[in-house]
Amino acid sequence: MEQFNPAMLTIARESREMTQAELSANSQIPQAVLSKLEGGVARPTQEQIVALAGATHYPPTFFFEQDRIFGFNASVFFHRKRSDMPSKVLKRIHAVLNLTRMRMDKLLLAGNIKPAIELVRMNVEEHGTPELIAQKVRAILQLPDGPIKDLTATLEDAGVIVVQHQFRSRRMDAVSEWVPGHPPIVLMNTDEHVPGDRYRWTLAHELGHLIMHSQQIEDAEEEANRFAAEFLLPERDIRSKLRNVRIQTLALLKGIWKVSMGALLERAKQLGTITLTQYRYMRINFGKMGYTTQEPPELAIPIESPTLMRDLIKLHTSDLSYNISDLSVLLRMEEEECGAIYLPQTGLKLVGPFPVLRMA
Repeated sequence: MEQFNPAMLTIARESREMTQAELSANSQIPQAVLSKLEGGVARPTQEQIVALAGATHYPPTFFFEQDRIFGFNASVFFHRKRSDMPSKVLKRIHAVLNLTRMRMDKLLLAGNIKPAIELVRMNVEEHGTPELIAQKVRAILQLPDGPIKDLTATLEDAGVIVVQHQFRSRRMDAVSEWVPGHPPIVLMNTDEHVPGDRYRWTLAHELGHLIMHSQQIEDAEEEANRFAAEFLLPERDIRSKLRNVRIQTLALLKGIWKVSMGALLERAKQLGTITLTQYRYMRINFGKMGYTTQEPPELAIPIESPTLMRDLIKLHTSDLSYNISDLSVLLRMEEEECGAIYLPQTGLKLVGPFPVLRMA
């Protein structure tokens, strides 16, 4: 018989950005009781489980999920975030990452998907610099010289699960984890303000974390950025193209390499192909032209689309004849939310209207 999992109550609450006090008000369960339920000190009654399900918009079975939860401060999490990120928002995104891993595990049971090329972890202490590691990873992935055409597809082919999600925050670009026994996952922010070039840089940055950092270290962000720079803009390929750069040059290179003009300028500075004076002059011009906040729309890079999740959902709905009810039971979700998140990826529709949820 399944046991109530206190950690799932915490995940449910945090995924909806609710405090215990707010959940108490929504469920009509005293906060003192909720505290004991989350702490595993007490077990809920059937009536309380129903009340919690209604307040959090998860089915009662959700609270009996036994998969391991990786906590808020676990070393498997790496984030590109600002220091002023609200704790409630950060916890919500981490909860979504945990739920994504659980759901992907269930979907992959029927998928039998084995990547043709598998990534391996490499730390800086043993393998040299982030740049050397980036070169080794490109070799492992059998990437040709020059720009990476579709970074998302490249990582999916190597077994990385890339999931797009609207974070509803400008303070975080992505969050990733590589839990032993599970495939690496990158949860990408696809809010409207995220341009395609930043999306690609963020994805390469998170790949650097996944490859190099099995635990948190002081220089992790710098190392991940150095990895991303060499991975997306290999020195031997880009150096000759970054000499005596002008705005027009950067605009042309952006369309070829699919990274921002700002990233190309930083790479030129890093490689020493321009002087510090030239760099500062270009930065001043960037500011005058408004490129510091938004580069020309006509140069926009489309956001890449993952296909693994879509293919897994299609496998279940087409080949395995899952309907929305079956899929929601498998993923321990309410039908409305399950359909809203997953069926659009298959071209199928779930007839509404549905309530607007705070998060999922």
